[in-house]
Amino acid sequence: MTTAQGNRIGKTVDFRKIVSLLKSEGFDIQSYWNEKDGRRWKTYYHQYPLPQKGTRMNELGQSKLQL
Repeated sequence: MTTAQGNRIGKTVDFRKIVSLLKSEGFDIQSYWNEKDGRRWKTYYHQYPLPQKGTRMNELGQSKLQL
């Protein structure tokens, strides 16, 4: 997902910080750059392991981020 998509879904304005915190907690979040019409943006993705079933979005990163 892009930063703009993450901000909308997570109801935040700092999705990149959340990605950074999740990476520091061991989530294997990868990214790649997109380019179109002279604009560039990053897309983040996560393949494995997924959060446990029933984990709520606001529980991820609780140890370092107060939501």
